[in-house]
Amino acid sequence: MKRTLILLMLCGAVTASAQQTLTTDEPAKVAPPPPPATIEKTEFEQVYPVKRTMSLGLFAGYAMDFHSADAMTLPEVPSCCPGYDGGTGGGLVAGLTIEFPISSSLELVTRLSYHGSNVTMTTDEPITVRDGNTTMTGTITHELKTQTTIIAIEPAVEFRVGKGLGILGGIRAGTLLSATYDEQEILDPSIPYDYQGGSGVRNASSGDI
Repeated sequence: MKRTLILLMLCGAVTASAQQTLTTDEPAKVAPPPPPATIEKTEFEQVYPVKRTMSLGLFAGYAMDFHSADAMTLPEVPSCCPGYDGGTGGGLVAGLTIEFPISSSLELVTRLSYHGSNVTMTTDEPITVRDGNTTMTGTITHELKTQTTIIAIEPAVEFRVGKGLGILGGIRAGTLLSATYDEQEILDPSIPYDYQGGSGVRNASSGDI
């Protein structure tokens, strides 16, 4: 009886030791990564898929204007100016834009815009006057300021080259709402002379173009 008990105890100890060894050597199981988060569509989007068919917006900015001319003068306006060669200016641009997507990278665009422009053109005319027993040189500055307002429609095509970036090309057709001018001749203040009436300005005029 004693031998039997001792043998059973030894077998049980060997079995427990083997189980412990197997349990210790087995690699730990790594939990699988969680599935990627997904954005669940609303019930409305599941029933009615959302797709952009048109975009409507407003735009505004400041436009720089560069005018070029070749000895330009205003007809029927008294002036001794030899002619204006051009000038610079600018004004407000604002309007409404409508976009119709054709594909993921191409859109039809239509703009209705308002453009106000103020441009100044000047020409300096050299003169020589007598100053006592000598002569001196100076200038007469011919100044022309124009103010115009234009309303235009601009059909165009936009090609999107990236997120928030596109290339726009089209044509512009507009009509002139108003156009006025102010013109004058200013004598060089360094010259000790004045025009008739004691003024350094003459041939000042304004009106519609």
